[in-house]
Amino acid sequence: MENVYAFLKKIVNFVWNWVKANGITGIGFGIIGLYYLSVGNGFLAGIGFGVFGTRNWDWILNGIKEND
Repeated sequence: MENVYAFLKKIVNFVWNWVKANGITGIGFGIIGLYYLSVGNGFLAGIGFGVFGTRNWDWILNGIKEND
């Protein structure tokens, strides 16, 4: 049971750190991109996913730099 608790704690911490790293901008534009993609507006969906991807790329790049 302790292993399950430790595993769930790692997942929750990972998600929490991802939300803190992306902030409202990254998460908001990810949601906006999904919305515009669902209504068929590819141009605005691309802008939303572009901002979302940029915020995630910054987070991944900073993680790689910290490990070096």
